[in-house]
Amino acid sequence: MDKSNDPKRQAEEEAATYRRWMDEIDAAKKVFKEYADRCKKILKVYKDDRKRTEAFDEAKQSHKLNILWSNIQTLQPAIYSQTPRPNVSRRFLDRDETSRTAAMILERNLQTAQELCDFDYVMKRVRDDYLLCARGIDWVRFSPEIGMAPMREPVSRIDLEGTGQSVFRPLKGGDEIPPDKVKEDEEGLYFETDPEEQILAYGLALDHVVWNDFLHEPVNDWSKVTWGAKRVLMRRPQLIKAFGDEVGRKVKLNKTFNGREADETSSDTKKKADCAEVWEIWDKSRREVIWVTDGYEQAPVKKLKDPLRLSGFFPFPRPLFGTTTTDSLIPVPDYALYQDQAQQIDTITDRIRLLIKALRVVGMYNAESADLSRLLSETDENEMLPVENWMAFAQSGGLKTNIDWLPIEQIQNVLTGLFNARAQLKQDLYEVTGISDIIRGASAPSETATAQQIKANFGNLRLTDRQSEMARFARDTMKIMAEIQAEHYAPEALIEMSGVGEMEEFRVPPPNPQDPQSLQDHQAKTQAREQKFMEAVKLLKSDKLRTFRIDIETDATVAPDQQKEKESRVEFLTAVSPFLEKSAQVGQMAPQLVPLLMKMLEFGIRGFRAGRTLEGAIEETIALAESMQKQAQEAPQQEPPPDPKAQAEAQKLSAETEALTQKTQAEVQKAQADAAYAKSQADLKIADMQARATEANQKFQREMMKLTEEIEFRRKENDLKVRELEASIRLKEMQLTQANQPKVQDQGPVEPEDPNEPARVISERAKFKAEYKKAQFEIQKMDLALAELKRRADAMGGVQEAIKGSIDPDELLGLKDAPKPEEPKPPQEREVTFVRDQNGVMSGARIKG
Repeated sequence: MDKSNDPKRQAEEEAATYRRWMDEIDAAKKVFKEYADRCKKILKVYKDDRKRTEAFDEAKQSHKLNILWSNIQTLQPAIYSQTPRPNVSRRFLDRDETSRTAAMILERNLQTAQELCDFDYVMKRVRDDYLLCARGIDWVRFSPEIGMAPMREPVSRIDLEGTGQSVFRPLKGGDEIPPDKVKEDEEGLYFETDPEEQILAYGLALDHVVWNDFLHEPVNDWSKVTWGAKRVLMRRPQLIKAFGDEVGRKVKLNKTFNGREADETSSDTKKKADCAEVWEIWDKSRREVIWVTDGYEQAPVKKLKDPLRLSGFFPFPRPLFGTTTTDSLIPVPDYALYQDQAQQIDTITDRIRLLIKALRVVGMYNAESADLSRLLSETDENEMLPVENWMAFAQSGGLKTNIDWLPIEQIQNVLTGLFNARAQLKQDLYEVTGISDIIRGASAPSETATAQQIKANFGNLRLTDRQSEMARFARDTMKIMAEIQAEHYAPEALIEMSGVGEMEEFRVPPPNPQDPQSLQDHQAKTQAREQKFMEAVKLLKSDKLRTFRIDIETDATVAPDQQKEKESRVEFLTAVSPFLEKSAQVGQMAPQLVPLLMKMLEFGIRGFRAGRTLEGAIEETIALAESMQKQAQEAPQQEPPPDPKAQAEAQKLSAETEALTQKTQAEVQKAQADAAYAKSQADLKIADMQARATEANQKFQREMMKLTEEIEFRRKENDLKVRELEASIRLKEMQLTQANQPKVQDQGPVEPEDPNEPARVISERAKFKAEYKKAQFEIQKMDLALAELKRRADAMGGVQEAIKGSIDPDELLGLKDAPKPEEPKPPQEREVTFVRDQNGVMSGARIKG
């Protein structure tokens, strides 16, 4: 018994797979539990999640300075502030038209996908997770629109000779198609199949995975991670849509949508379960995807074998990690590293609140001087209060001895010290976080520009690494999106969605309908453009060539490199240009120094990385200069220069010669241009003739296929007819044999014999034999036509010349002087004459033929 087909064994294996992955998930949760608890506390601090009564009681609530919120708000735009644009280019910027076209197609499709996926929104959420919880992750999904739609199938038509009717059949083979279902357009005959499930539109989806919804294998190096998983809370309709009606309805709902444990049968609406926790696990070691949930313990709810076929397998990039060490991938949030300073700042802030509340004008007064109580409660500015017994009040010491104020100087001094201490703690905190006052937009007026620049450089040193990591994450995400597009989008969809056909360099101007040559040129250019597009798409579909010849970056990652490359090239040209000018002057005066000058130029160029591409050209020029100098040295010595008069005449002659040379060069250039134009026109005509020859060749192939099918159909039909005739002849012969046998007298009464029976049988047998030979003649004729067709098809090597009209087709095929095969002669019709005796009774028959 085959164990692979044993249902019981399969069920056991599925249950073991479920248990294994649930154990992996539980083990990873335990490893990351401390990290998750710490992050939850940090999020409460960030959101200031303190329980307060509706009537806010300031006396019972402590005051805090939410430095975490302030730091995060400062770092958010510093790390990621705008959507990075894809930059797809040839890896080495070589002259490669196919790679350049493929890069443009991929870059335009990525830009479209960014807008449709709301790339910026997802990146900002990943950034916030990265800053708060030290880990950010997103997830790319291939989400085509799938629906029911008919398919287009090409059709061939077979005309039945002599009947005026046609038979329609699919080109790929199959039963006949009713004529009323056959349609025709500019591409030819076709019919639409019954609606079936297919991709109606291509698309990508980019999901942000919350920090606590993502798990991976707890190892110490990301390159060693073999599986990653994300948690998704699904309601019943989502379960049915994702896993089918049978499995989706069996999954037990045991969670609320906030992730808390619940019961589906609970009567309490707040505790009633409305979803299930599903883990989508990508196993890199087995290259398969498994979906498991604790609401369905029999087996995984779904399994797929490498659905995306990505080079890195995972549909998500390496996460954004905060502070980590080489022995663990569990990150440490930034707030955990300065929480002590933040708590001290909160403590001092609350003390400042209490002291400010106590810092008020209060005092005590002599009860015998009741009028003093009205001093602060009833008087306004520039108002005086009367005293009833002024003499007694004055003798008691007056205002100075009858009232005593609370000493607020001590409170003020303590407040000043607290403000200074908090400022120092904030400065210590900024030293820890690396957020300088320049980044926060704060600066002392007394600071010089140099001091401010030093602070800015210090702050940027800490930010550059984070900015580069954020740019790397965005680039890796776009690489996954591009790879999914290249792997799973149809070639026509890639070209159409990119819109490269509407670019100026690929646009083909409309032809002139009145000019046949214009129509031919338009067709040739269109075919050349489509061929270039298909070659580019073929490059994108090839994993190895796509990796080696196309580079995908973002403007955030490539801009510094491009700027540096520009600066190095400008520096190179600035250094080389003056040297070339002076070398040209020295070379005119002393040609023997040209090789030395070229060697000096080569020596200087090798110090510039930007000049490496010119080293080959420089070396060729040096070799040419040395060769010319050697030839000049080997040439015979010139005679002494002529006298001044002869020299003047020589100069005049040289000027005339130069003018004549320039004129000749102009004529030569014109002739070359005319020749190039004539060559281009000839090339266009040749291309047009080749296109016409190809089209004619295809048309001949279609006609040959059509005729072959028709001959085969007729041949089968005649074979069937021959079999029917043979069966009829054998039946008649048996009847004739029985008719000629003597009748047995002892079998009872026998009917009288028909005198005309033998002659009738002979006549019918002769008729059937004639039809039989006629059918054989039709078969021989069909075989002859088929042999003739095959002989012509075997000689199709020169069919293009025949189409141009330069060679007779029979001469091309070697059939012009060849003896024609004799056609089979049709069978002669047999004439049957019946012989009768004197009484008119038929006694026999005569057959001619």
